[in-house]
Amino acid sequence: MASVSPQTEAEMEDVEEMEDVPTDASEQTTQETTEGASPAILTINADEIEEESPPLTYIDFLPQCFGVSIEGAEPKYAEFQSLVEQANQWLRGMPKFNAVKCETVDHKLNMPDYSLDPDQCLQHFSSHGKNIYMKGLRLWLMPKTDTSVPTQQLAYITVLPQHTSGNLAAGLSNVKPAAMRVNPEQIFASFDTLPVTVEKLNHHLAQKPLPGKILSVETIALKALESDRDEEVNTEKTLWSEVGKANRVFLFATRIFYVVGQPAFDRVAYYDQVPEFYQSPDGMGIRVRFAPFSRTVAQAALWLKAQHNTRVVNFQSVTLKTERQGGTGTFKVDPKSAGFTETQALTESRYVKILRVFYIKDQKPDAPALYSSTQLTTRLFVPTKTVAYSRSFETFSKNMQRVITWLNATGTPVLGMETVRYNVTPESEAGVNDDRVDTVINSHSGQYNLSCVRLYFASEFKEPPPEVMGETAEDAWGWGCVVS
Repeated sequence: MASVSPQTEAEMEDVEEMEDVPTDASEQTTQETTEGASPAILTINADEIEEESPPLTYIDFLPQCFGVSIEGAEPKYAEFQSLVEQANQWLRGMPKFNAVKCETVDHKLNMPDYSLDPDQCLQHFSSHGKNIYMKGLRLWLMPKTDTSVPTQQLAYITVLPQHTSGNLAAGLSNVKPAAMRVNPEQIFASFDTLPVTVEKLNHHLAQKPLPGKILSVETIALKALESDRDEEVNTEKTLWSEVGKANRVFLFATRIFYVVGQPAFDRVAYYDQVPEFYQSPDGMGIRVRFAPFSRTVAQAALWLKAQHNTRVVNFQSVTLKTERQGGTGTFKVDPKSAGFTETQALTESRYVKILRVFYIKDQKPDAPALYSSTQLTTRLFVPTKTVAYSRSFETFSKNMQRVITWLNATGTPVLGMETVRYNVTPESEAGVNDDRVDTVINSHSGQYNLSCVRLYFASEFKEPPPEVMGETAEDAWGWGCVVS
């Protein structure tokens, strides 16, 4: 079968124990995390929830720090499992909300004190120095429509692509830095592709069904190797580092979150909509142009309308690295690949966003066609600048406040949501072109990424009048985005 993380495979067999796990330490972590992490939800008084609940909101959970065992070493943090335990404790205390999606979110820590502000939208990545990251859990929430439904309790499994040798660690140890530079495809030829991984996962689930119903499925990138150092691929690890000038190998893992209960015998499936692109000779090189994201969504909308016995559990814009044969040939986008490499041997690398739709195939042949009248659309909500020509942006929670205002004004039904990052030049006047799917990264220059909110809707929508949304300070100088 596909490689299922041992921590979560054990959890599948005895998931009931997880509901009683919260300890004083996890309670303290929840308090510390929620005090400043997500004002969009935390400003809601428990007594006011019944009177006025936001149509969509979120809350972040971060791992507890256990301190440093050796002077100069990276601090130790709790594993990802602890974040789900925190989330379950929070859900028990806020029964008026339902989790509609679980999302693994990467945060960059500030050095040298390893500090973190999860509400900060702009992140800088060093091209030569050390970058340290932390994985958090973001719970997307909607008001519960049926108060008689029991409070959700969540669990998850994480699946890695299997190596043909049957030993993931041994397979990675044979990867040499030279292979990353010469032929990245050669590295992943010995790993299961995504379709094979999903097929093996479903075979496993047929033998050992999840004790519950799948809530959401996501693709996450995990660092598997850096330069020639052997590293353990630990899906539970919440802290990791990268050296900008080093060669790296990343594997794509599939993480499945589910609501604990009676087995639903769910089977995972997915659909990838890759943007169309065109290539032509351009002097000594090749010019490539990608179709806009709005066209990609429109094509996915046609697929969605035609589906039967289907329940969508996530819309995700997955970032893939394009490859070129020999480093100079035509561009190739392979959504089936088990991972990607990053190397300083290439001055420039091009990344492209595809739309991946995870869904569950209903086992009942007479299940209704839920999406036959759905017109899939999308909108990106970009944090506004607070000071012109600067690196000062509003917080993620402030941006989410505007999302809530927009949803209340339009009443547009939400099908999906995600946190998505765009490469930006923060001091420039140019905004975020959310309709562009590709980004060119120079390996010798630092990068800035801006965290945005992308929503997917079940119908067309009209923008509310400006007086409803209110004018922001940046309206005067024009930073913003193109709405797809």
